[in-house]
Amino acid sequence: MARRRYHGYQDGAYHLPNDEVEAERLDLQHEVWRLTLNGALHLAPIPDSAQFVLDVGTGTGLWAIEFAEAHPSMHITGTDLSPIQPPWVPPNCRFEIDNAEETWTFDKEFDYIHARLLCFGMRNWPRFFEQCWNNLKPGGWLEMQEVNFPPRCADSSAGPDSPMLQWGQCIREASLKVGVNTEACVGFKQLLLDQGFVNVKEEPLMWPVGTWPKGKKEKKIGQYMMINTMEALQGVSMALLTRHKGWSKEEVEVYLIDVRKDILNPKKHFYAPMYVHYAQKPAEAEMPAKEDEMPVAGDEMLAGKEETPAAHDKRPAEEDIRPAGEAKRSMEESTRPTEEVERFAEESTRPAEEAERPAEKYEVA
Repeated sequence: MARRRYHGYQDGAYHLPNDEVEAERLDLQHEVWRLTLNGALHLAPIPDSAQFVLDVGTGTGLWAIEFAEAHPSMHITGTDLSPIQPPWVPPNCRFEIDNAEETWTFDKEFDYIHARLLCFGMRNWPRFFEQCWNNLKPGGWLEMQEVNFPPRCADSSAGPDSPMLQWGQCIREASLKVGVNTEACVGFKQLLLDQGFVNVKEEPLMWPVGTWPKGKKEKKIGQYMMINTMEALQGVSMALLTRHKGWSKEEVEVYLIDVRKDILNPKKHFYAPMYVHYAQKPAEAEMPAKEDEMPVAGDEMLAGKEETPAAHDKRPAEEDIRPAGEAKRSMEESTRPTEEVERFAEESTRPAEEAERPAEKYEVA
C-alpha cells in the first residue's frame, strides 16, 4: 500500500489524509449526500436574498462550487486545513486555509453557514457553535451534516465479534485519546438550543453499507457507501492507530484484512447513522458580550432545494507527512478499552434507542 499524505498546516489537528485518493473519496461522499437529500445541497430554508455563505471544512470544495453555481448572486467562502480545492472556481466562490477550532476573523457576517462531516477533527463543539453564532447575521441559518460514528448493524446479521464493528469501536477509542468524540452529533440539538438558536430541526438518516436494503435509491447509496468505506479504512486507521494506539503500520494493514472481508460479506447489514441539523439565529439576536457566554431558546422547521453539479479536477500536491509511532504492541492489548474510554461510555448521554432509530427506515431486500 502506498504511503498516505497528511496535511502540513497544524499537523495533528486532523487525522485523515489529504492526498488524491482521499480527495476522490470525498467527492464520492458528496454524491452520497446529494442522493440522500434528493439532489439538494441543503435542508435549511435559505432565503433568495442571502448574500454571504460560509462552508466550514470544505474539503475538495465541491459543495461550495456547486452551491456557488446554483446561486450566482451569493458569495461563498470555503475554509479547510488543506489547499486541495481546484484553482478554477466560479467568480462568486473563494477558498481559504483555516482551522475552524481557532478564533474566526472574518470581516463579514454570514447569512448561512454550512459544515459537513467534521467529527474527526472537532474537539470543542460548544465553542464551534458559539463562533457560528457570532459570525451569523441575525436571522441567518446554520446547517450541520454529520455522521454518528462508529458504524452499526441494522439487525442481528453481525454480532459483537464482527471485525467491522470492532474496528469502529477501536477508531472511536483512538479518537477519544486526542479529544475527539465521533458520536458528538447526537447532542447537537441541545447544544444549538443552549447557544440560543431557534427553529432547531434534527433529521436522523442512515447510509447503508452495501446493496442489502430494498429500493433503487437505497441500493445506490449502499453501493457508493461500500466503495467509500473500503477507501476510508486505511486513511481513517493509519494515523490514529500508529500515533495514538502504538501500532506499527504493518499491524494496521494486517488488522484491516479481516475488516475488509467483513464489509464485503453480503449477509451482513452494516450502516452509518447520519444526522442533519439546521437552526436559525433569532432576527432580534444581539452579539454576546463575552465569547464564553451562551443564551438559550426554542425549536422546529422546514426543508429542501435543488441545485446542479459542477466539474472538479486534480488537486495540488502538499507536504508529505508520515504517520508517527512505530511502537510494537499486540492486537489484543491495543484494542482493549482504556479507563478513559470506559469512563466516557458511562458518562455518555446517547440513548441507545435514538442511536438505532435510523435503521428502521430500510428493509432488507
